[in-house]
Amino acid sequence: MIKTWIAAILLLPATLTAAADDAALHWNNGDSLSGTLLKADETSLTWHSPMFSDPLRIESSYLASINFPPSEAVTADEAESRIQMRNGDVLHGRLTSMTETTMSFDSSRFGTFAVARNRILSLQRIKNSGVIYSGLRGLKEWQAAFRRPANNGLAAGGPMNGQPPDPTTSEMADGAIWFEDPNGSLSTKKSDAAIFLPLELPQKFEIEFELSSTKPVSFLLAIGRNPKYSLRIETWVDELVAAKHSFKHLKTIGEQDLSIHLYAFVDQTAETMQVYSETGEMLGQINTTGATSATSGPATEADGLMLRNGDFDLTLQRLHVSHWDGKTPRIMSGEHSRIELSDGTLHFAKVQGFDADRGLLSLTADDKTIAVPFVDVASLMVSGELAAGVAERGRAWLTWADGGFISGSLLSVNDDTAMFKTEYSAEPLKCKMSSLIQLGLTRGSGSTIKTENATSTAVTVDRLFHKNGTLQGRLVVEGAADAPIQWTPLGGLNSSTLQGGENARFVRAADVKRWSEDPQSQIAFPDVLYLQNSDVLPCRIKACTEEGIEFTSPLTEVRAFSHEHIRAIELTSAGRIHQSGFGAEGWKGFGSALAPDRTKLKFHGNVQYSHPEILTGDTVRFRLEWPEQSWASLTVSMFGTGRRDDEACTHVCFSLQPHQLQVLDRPLAPNQMMMMGARQGPKANEGLVAVKNSQAEIQLVVHDGRIIISVDGVPAKNIKLNSSSSVRRGIAFNANVTMVGQVIVNGLAQQRPGDGVTLSDFEVDNLSGASIRQFIDDESRQVALTVPRFRRDNPPTHVLIAPNGDLLRGRMLGFDEERVLFESRLETLRFERSRVGAIVWLGAPPKDDAAPVAEAGTNPPAVKATGEADGFATDSEDDTNLQAQLADGFTITMKPLRLVDGNIEGSSALLGKCSFPARSVRELCTGDPAASQRLVAYDTWVTTRAREPDWDIPESDGGNSEAAALIGKTAPDFELPMLDGTTFRLSDHQDKIVVLDFWATWCGPCVMALPDYIAATSKFEESKVIFVAVNLQESSDEIRTFLSDKQLSPRVALDRSSAVAPTFQVSGIPHTVILGLGNIIEDVHIGYQPGSGETMQTTLQQMLDGTWKRATDETPAD
Repeated sequence: MIKTWIAAILLLPATLTAAADDAALHWNNGDSLSGTLLKADETSLTWHSPMFSDPLRIESSYLASINFPPSEAVTADEAESRIQMRNGDVLHGRLTSMTETTMSFDSSRFGTFAVARNRILSLQRIKNSGVIYSGLRGLKEWQAAFRRPANNGLAAGGPMNGQPPDPTTSEMADGAIWFEDPNGSLSTKKSDAAIFLPLELPQKFEIEFELSSTKPVSFLLAIGRNPKYSLRIETWVDELVAAKHSFKHLKTIGEQDLSIHLYAFVDQTAETMQVYSETGEMLGQINTTGATSATSGPATEADGLMLRNGDFDLTLQRLHVSHWDGKTPRIMSGEHSRIELSDGTLHFAKVQGFDADRGLLSLTADDKTIAVPFVDVASLMVSGELAAGVAERGRAWLTWADGGFISGSLLSVNDDTAMFKTEYSAEPLKCKMSSLIQLGLTRGSGSTIKTENATSTAVTVDRLFHKNGTLQGRLVVEGAADAPIQWTPLGGLNSSTLQGGENARFVRAADVKRWSEDPQSQIAFPDVLYLQNSDVLPCRIKACTEEGIEFTSPLTEVRAFSHEHIRAIELTSAGRIHQSGFGAEGWKGFGSALAPDRTKLKFHGNVQYSHPEILTGDTVRFRLEWPEQSWASLTVSMFGTGRRDDEACTHVCFSLQPHQLQVLDRPLAPNQMMMMGARQGPKANEGLVAVKNSQAEIQLVVHDGRIIISVDGVPAKNIKLNSSSSVRRGIAFNANVTMVGQVIVNGLAQQRPGDGVTLSDFEVDNLSGASIRQFIDDESRQVALTVPRFRRDNPPTHVLIAPNGDLLRGRMLGFDEERVLFESRLETLRFERSRVGAIVWLGAPPKDDAAPVAEAGTNPPAVKATGEADGFATDSEDDTNLQAQLADGFTITMKPLRLVDGNIEGSSALLGKCSFPARSVRELCTGDPAASQRLVAYDTWVTTRAREPDWDIPESDGGNSEAAALIGKTAPDFELPMLDGTTFRLSDHQDKIVVLDFWATWCGPCVMALPDYIAATSKFEESKVIFVAVNLQESSDEIRTFLSDKQLSPRVALDRSSAVAPTFQVSGIPHTVILGLGNIIEDVHIGYQPGSGETMQTTLQQMLDGTWKRATDETPAD
């Protein structure tokens, strides 16, 4: 049968709905994939995802759980009971019969079922006024106890999720994380992690709780939000105490005390608390009624329970809060069960049986038998006398929205029904999956990717990035002849063909064949062609004419493109050289251990490793791994000498912390690392990324004068590239590692051998085509793209880029294999083709009102995802197109059809018949181009119009008086380079009048105004008045030539990036600002007309004489 790229959804059962597609399948390693569960058995399941044409079959041992979309919980019958099993399972049902060994129930979820009586812990009525809280039911009702800078400290199945922090709390803590276990219990591995459960507590109540840890238990349980002034139970090293102002020793905590089960009876009016063990032994009582005001502290409201972890991990396994009648507490023991009635009455008796016809529960105590209507029973704590062995939770589970939970072995899933084998029921439970929120799957240790034909150990895995997460697996690029591109997930038993529609990115990690490995290919196709749909083709460009360009490419049979399809070309591109590992000559360093195969660096302490010439591309990738107990920083210093203090470098710093890293634009001092977790303020979390297992894949891309940093495939931060380093290609890794793998040996902290920060999988690559554009700073690019007013009707259409990065804008007239013909400033220029590195086709400026030029130093989004030219392109009429990003930065969009001789052949509306080597694929993208997170070369090379003059006309006359609004205010200080090589700083001239004239050589009114203003200001002594001509966005050579021709010699400050002009509301030129003593703005004038120089001279004289009056709305200046 011929496989197609058309979705197979029509073949799926009709019971599937759109809502079901929101389910998420989770792997043991944290990966996930959305879709629909079709069926399952004891060893595998079948999963449909809209990303693939065929359902995926996956081994259950690789999988963790399936999370289903939220749905309304089925309203339980009030006659039903909540059945708490000794292993933590929770069922619902109506008691129908009882024998000495079993209890039978009828349930809307399970039908009729029977469970072993000695496996039941308690029965509780669904509607019960006596029970305040009984669970656990996960994190749903809990809050973070403290304000936290990074997250609220709660996580349902993983970090960084949960409810927002409670704004009424006042204490501070670091970003602790609590996890919701499948059975609803709560766990944390963070010391001092705290959570709060809001409750309406009566004056008298009872608390039963059970905690466990892998170390001797260490915790604090407080009644109220503020533990300092609340009744509480806590551990002090090896002591368990009850406390409030004073304390009462309860018991000694030994090495064997990995769990604790306690009862606490609280009387808030009397301020007393009695604590009992699970066997009924009274451990102690604390009474704080007589505490003085000096020791009692502020009054606290008992509005809930606060639990805080101590030094190690902690799990809250059980919590039950109910009303207490104030009588002497009695704990269930022996063969007696504890029966609590709705009116608060307690019975401690042996349960003899249940009369279903009469609804009576038969109890025996002290040789007396009584019958209690079961409808009056609020809770029944079943005696554990008959319990045999240790109750264990099953390795698979089901969780419902109403708190229902069962565990055991999954037998099958079919038609919205799951069959489960449990340790407390002789027959499998038939479970309805309505309102199911999670299906837990048997955990295993699978580490291979299996196919129908072979099984191989996955040393290096490929990765799928989608909107809901990531997934490891294998991207098959040499599959079946009629379906060459397929995906096999981790643990997959089959491969499935990719299909369009869903936004996804597939990344191959190994066995990528590079074009640069074949010197003959580089000779045959030395140029690079960038298309408007973001395709990037290796080619040989023969000529450019009025119709377009003529070329040959190994990827397509097309031999010519019209200009409308072209974004840029790079001619005889050099530097398409891939580097990997640390085997190249020139690497040097100290304090680091290099692996024998030169593929890894291991950092301990304060170390450095560097290379002076390794950055031959625009992309750097590497993998970081660090122990969870470490605090470390790694600074990547790019394009400089490699020293940490080299100001010419661009520094990217990674602060490595437990479970997260932070990307910074500066190196961290050693004493700053430990303080990172406590940083406050609006930027405290900037660049903060949660990671799994303290490891991350890092990518640094030089793009339009900035470095875009991605962590695990997601953009995290972008940093401005230091333009002064444009001629250097060095890189250095500077590490500072502390608290790595410390252990106690003979009472002293020592570093565990083998621990440290590991850097591996290092490579230098080109993300898109060649790397000639990487050193063009953003300021130079903005200048080249800004269209002056006098060029509005004839804007530049191209920019030439020289091999050294110099830019020239104008209009390309054509070129052949020897020369390039280019028009700039009305002059036709002829260049040898070897002197041109690249030619960019400029996007036209917007037709509406021109926007201001972006300020230099602004931090644009790392990924631009609007418009067809910003991401990958697919056929709008065909969602089966894929975009393949090939090795060395080439890209092709096509519909793959077949595999022939190792090449994937396909078709494209733009490229026609096309093909590429299958093994050259590095990434594949599917879905909507606007959702792509790919960086695209030359995508921001779009011209912008210089703003029109905004004449200073009152708003009532239709003008804009933003500049006039500055009058009377102190001018912001600034510093600019001068044409003569010195520096002008405004604050250095507060003792004199300063005249600032913003101008440019191409501006006609500026050219007329400049000599007039120079003459007017020259009438005054320089100690009293100075004139500064602030030139906007022009080169020094252009300015010198202009001044020489005009025979003028003013002070000229260079505002090359228009960084200063906006602070004075410069929207058109000439724009003149007069500042008085103290740099107070006294007058603003926009434009020029004859006589302006004389007006300026009069103004300056009045300011010196003390007769000057500032212009106001009521009294405009003359």
